[in-house]
Amino acid sequence: MDEHHIPLRAVKIILWLAPIVLFVWLVDKHLVLGGTLKIVYHPNQPSLLVRNFASKEPDKLIGTKNISGNIDYFQLITTNPTYFDVKVPRPFKSANVILTYQNPNGQPVTRLGAKLPSGAYHLENMAFQNATLDNLPDYWDKISQGDIVLWQKDNARYRETLEKKKAFPVQKKKLDDARTQTLVNIEKNYGPSVNLNSERMQAMLTEQQIVEARYQDTLEKITEESVPTIRSKPLYSTIEEFTSNIPAISKIAEYNYNVAKYIHLPGYQPSGQETIINKSIRGAHEIDTYIGKNENLNFLFNIQDSNRHDGPDVFSVSIEDSGGVAVGEEKLPDDGDTQASSIVTQERSLKVFRENLPEGVYKIKINAPDDIFIKNISTAQHLIVFKGNIYLTDSKAYKDILGEKVLTPTTVYTTSTKISAQTSHPESLQTLKVGRLDLRLTAINSPAQINNLTGVTAIVSPGNDVYIQGDGFFALDKSQIFNQDYASVAQVDSVEHIDDYDYIIADYPQPRTEGDWLVADATIEPQYLYLDKGKDILAHFIIDFPGLPEHNRTMKIKELTITFHKDPITIKNFFPKLSSWLTRQLRK
Repeated sequence: MDEHHIPLRAVKIILWLAPIVLFVWLVDKHLVLGGTLKIVYHPNQPSLLVRNFASKEPDKLIGTKNISGNIDYFQLITTNPTYFDVKVPRPFKSANVILTYQNPNGQPVTRLGAKLPSGAYHLENMAFQNATLDNLPDYWDKISQGDIVLWQKDNARYRETLEKKKAFPVQKKKLDDARTQTLVNIEKNYGPSVNLNSERMQAMLTEQQIVEARYQDTLEKITEESVPTIRSKPLYSTIEEFTSNIPAISKIAEYNYNVAKYIHLPGYQPSGQETIINKSIRGAHEIDTYIGKNENLNFLFNIQDSNRHDGPDVFSVSIEDSGGVAVGEEKLPDDGDTQASSIVTQERSLKVFRENLPEGVYKIKINAPDDIFIKNISTAQHLIVFKGNIYLTDSKAYKDILGEKVLTPTTVYTTSTKISAQTSHPESLQTLKVGRLDLRLTAINSPAQINNLTGVTAIVSPGNDVYIQGDGFFALDKSQIFNQDYASVAQVDSVEHIDDYDYIIADYPQPRTEGDWLVADATIEPQYLYLDKGKDILAHFIIDFPGLPEHNRTMKIKELTITFHKDPITIKNFFPKLSSWLTRQLRK
């Protein structure tokens, strides 16, 4: 009787379990309990999750037979960038994208981009290819730490290589000449009319074979002897050893790397005193300054808004290190008057302070419209130069802003080789003294120029209200100028003979090889992973190939693997997260 009830019980169990399994499947699909969602996309296969995979051209899907006889399909890419959107069931913290591709024309840079709320793309390097770095001779020793690679030239092996390269052609020519002469002598000994089937012919051929065998043996020997035998121990065994003890910069070449942040300004000493710039300036400027060891970056800007033009007048100061990496930003909002009222509002201050910065050069980028007048600047730094331009405004033309300030001529010092100057007010037409030369401003908004300056040149403006531009730096005190090129390192792509250098350091992510294909990846971290929450939740990506169409290069994309990550759901947080998810669904 039990035998008749077993199938019925099994059916009941299945009927009870089916809703539970379905429920768990639905929960996992939407909540991704394990914290990882992996999506694999092939260009020749439609996908419900990967959309709009295309460059700015019609799709070109091509099949090619590989060695094993299977068919590998790929997307041929001839324009840049390649876009794709990925649909996800819920938010994630990060995303890793793996690209399987071929690079037939030596595309040097491949990057992954993630679209931000602003519409711009945050880019992460995926893979680099550089002919110089990929073909360095054996006397360059290589060490790696992640994507950072250091090559050190073994100078003893390098010199031996050069010597043997010079010796080998001479030895080979002597060997070739001896072989040729011996073969000629053999033919003379046997005569030109030897019967092909005779024993003499066989003997002659045997002698020639012996000569050829000896020639090959000797050639192999001198070839082996041409290989350098010396192998010196590299000076640095780790990347940290190198960056902590930077050698002479004339011996270093860099690629996609900023060595400057590890090089200190020779002879630098903090002043220990506050520097005050009392000359007023107007609008946008860039200040380069040097921060020494254990110094804090400390600037105070006192500004006033003249409200001469329509629109908000926001004053912001952003900070970057010598490699262009953002350090921070401070901002003052508009004063509340966005009309061209010409009402000068009260003076305000913006403090820019950062501590525990590595020693080096920092760029202080002042982002401001011309309505903003910087009345004075006080700072703990004493090396302060304005890059490319300075707008002097201590003039009667701005009396409503400057008040009772005593107006005196201004002397500016510049490292520029050429400068131009102009003014916007007839009462400010003047003659500037540039070194020993006169620079006459004879018409408003009409730049006057002087070329062929050398060294540090003094520029004296008797009336101010003048905008001065140049190809170098400007300072309001000669002692504030410093050598901007103290840490200038040669770039690999601009070097004619790489063997002129002893060290090469690069941030150089490399793809791995899988059969005929290359595989590279990059990760979009939480702060850059923006999910567009419309009808569907979408992440917008690009694969960026800078310069691809301009240089008539192509790429072949075979596969994309996109893996999203978040915190896994455990027994402890399962029910709170489930409750939160159900609440959100009910509100939709």
